[in-house]
Amino acid sequence: TYHWHQQQANRMAEEKRSHWLKHTVVPALSRTWLFSGCPKRFLQAIAVNIEDAITFNPGFVIRRVGEACIGMLVMLSGTADLLSTTGTVVGQLPEGGVFGEVCALGLFATCMATVRAQTTCSVCEITKDAFREVLHRMPECEH
Repeated sequence: TYHWHQQQANRMAEEKRSHWLKHTVVPALSRTWLFSGCPKRFLQAIAVNIEDAITFNPGFVIRRVGEACIGMLVMLSGTADLLSTTGTVVGQLPEGGVFGEVCALGLFATCMATVRAQTTCSVCEITKDAFREVLHRMPECEH
């Protein structure tokens, strides 16, 4: 019976993740400037590679200018400040915003600005490897 209970728990966790991807992540991706207008199947293919969202409290530095980046961030909720190398606020990353797309596209290997949570932020990351893999499988979605 232990295995049956474990199977049930795994099934429920997978159903919860599937619901989160379908009702939170895919809609959030579709609202970003980078992915708006992309086919739903493309967004779903990207979403399945996303790990769980990470929550950051106000004031927490999510990414620091100059540090190595492995992908792009998608702001599922909350707002973050974008800071220059001198620490000056140069912009904001609102809900639905993306940061690090130049890293995911392979154009830069380091973060171009510091991202600091202004409010409680829920963020997910799309790694450049996952992004490239989906583009390779779906070249018709490149634009």
